[in-house]
Amino acid sequence: MLEPQELLHWQLLWDSLRVNAADVEVMGNGIALPRAGSGSATHDVSITNRMAAFDGGAVTTQVGSARREVRSINDKAQDEFELEVLPGTTALVVRVTELTDPDADLDVFVFDCSGEECRAARTDGDPFGDESVFVERPAAGMWKVVVDAASVPSGNTFYRYLDVAFNPSYGTVGVADLPQDRTAGARWTTKAHTWIAPAAHEAGRVPYVALMVMGEQPGADPYVVTLQELTVDRRAETVTDRQGGLD
Repeated sequence: MLEPQELLHWQLLWDSLRVNAADVEVMGNGIALPRAGSGSATHDVSITNRMAAFDGGAVTTQVGSARREVRSINDKAQDEFELEVLPGTTALVVRVTELTDPDADLDVFVFDCSGEECRAARTDGDPFGDESVFVERPAAGMWKVVVDAASVPSGNTFYRYLDVAFNPSYGTVGVADLPQDRTAGARWTTKAHTWIAPAAHEAGRVPYVALMVMGEQPGADPYVVTLQELTVDRRAETVTDRQGGLD
């Protein structure tokens, strides 16, 4: 077991994104996106900027390989998850949501174990709300996630766990959305062309199809505004919107 004081806290990429969340909704005019196997679909997607204004739009991204679980954890306990990141993976996302004890505080620590030793990569240690970690271009190899029950006043809580590794070998979500000024409350639509490759996923993992919205600033690298799962006829799950939920 890892002691909380030994878990190195890193600045989250999401810290600068919480004022720039956008909602994504799939309009039900096509075939359903498959949860497993392979296939393709095209949908009109409606995007609404719920927070601050930004310049940007939806971009083509990769399909992910996801692990979803519902876990129970006791106060001061830890759950550990391991996953193998394939070469060419563009992003790794970890989420802990929907705690049944609303006063519980679960922290998420992500470790890169691709080398000789595991090293801290990212952390979300907020005292309230859902926990989200985003790692860009993770090294190929083994990674470890630790969910730490820092405080569970009731003694036990259930939670939903999600980790997703995005890789072109799993497929692509193609969009043709030109970047432009998106004012607060702006709403626009684009087409999402999804292709899920017939790639082999590890046992317990399924394809994860999401839409990424990127922002731009002069003289700076593009940044993630939001990353939301695409599903039909309901509001999508979001990584940056901490009120979002899992399936």
